[in-house]
Amino acid sequence: MLFVDVDKVILLPIYAAGEKNEFNVSSEILKEHINHSNVELMNEWKDVKRYVTRVKRTLHIFLWELEIYQL
Repeated sequence: MLFVDVDKVILLPIYAAGEKNEFNVSSEILKEHINHSNVELMNEWKDVKRYVTRVKRTLHIFLWELEIYQL
């Protein structure tokens, strides 16, 4: 199970890298399917930085490239 040992999951907008988003994948849809009690959508990296500065906690960032058809 993903995100078991994390306090919060932060999602940023998903941007297409030139391909068409045939399946309408979005951060909002991912949020609905992530099994975690504390998932928040943020609009920009500066919002994440502001959050981390305020809570003064370590932030683990996971970035990945995922082809839409792999979902």
